[in-house]
Amino acid sequence: MKKVIFTQEWIALHPYEKADETDLYYTELANEIYHALDEACYTHNFKNMDEAKQLALSIAGYFEDVISGTGIWKTFTEECKQRYGTYIPFYEKESEFIKSTLNEDDPAYDPEEINIADVKFLLWHHYQQSSFVQEAVPFLFGTLELAAKLAYNILDREYETAPENERLLTYLSEMPEIEGNTETTEEEIEKNKELDEIHRRDTLAWFHYGCYFNVGNQKRLQFTLQQMANSPQGLTEPLAYSVQMEMTIAGRNNLLALTSYEWLCKICRNMPTHKLWEDEEFRKKAI
Repeated sequence: MKKVIFTQEWIALHPYEKADETDLYYTELANEIYHALDEACYTHNFKNMDEAKQLALSIAGYFEDVISGTGIWKTFTEECKQRYGTYIPFYEKESEFIKSTLNEDDPAYDPEEINIADVKFLLWHHYQQSSFVQEAVPFLFGTLELAAKLAYNILDREYETAPENERLLTYLSEMPEIEGNTETTEEEIEKNKELDEIHRRDTLAWFHYGCYFNVGNQKRLQFTLQQMANSPQGLTEPLAYSVQMEMTIAGRNNLLALTSYEWLCKICRNMPTHKLWEDEEFRKKAI
């Protein structure tokens, strides 16, 4: 199998820079998913190879999320269920209103497991986001059904043996700490507040621009900055930083039009890091 996705591309989806054995595993998985999508001719829907690779990486990221218990996708499906009565738009009950030999054997949706409906939604959503399509996108066509089946079969095969990414779970769920800092002095308290602020900022930036869940935000930022650079006013470094922070905190191009801050509040609500997102001073800035 020809390797088209490399470890540094997988690491770009994560809040750390050094790869370990778990990252190497998911890089190989992303390559296998890419070739499955290519076999189904689904990669032909994209303008370039990089967009198709990003889709394979996103499906591998979804799988890693479910396996590792980080709760990103689970929070999304719970929110969908609460709002609309189904865990996944379009695809959860697809076979009830669209009869096809490709979906007649789809198992019932299980929010605690991987689901072919999740993969179908990722295929549809990624195509829509990467193409910046303004009109309605057909969410059911033969190549999508076949691509979803082939990709899901890979995930299903690996489900029992795939490694958890403990580093990712720890990063998302555990509060940062300074070794030996017992917060008994005013100086130690201030140091921990500063560390919390850095971790909150870095987590927001990673989730908004790097996480598989938010496909398209990095491209939107680049497009916006390029437009500003080409304008008569030009683009300065302070202005670029201001625009990036504004999009990170207030941008509503994420799924269900929630900001990254609002998503992290929900994802981390039962984790020690919920304190980061419930901080009143930061909440006033973010809302």
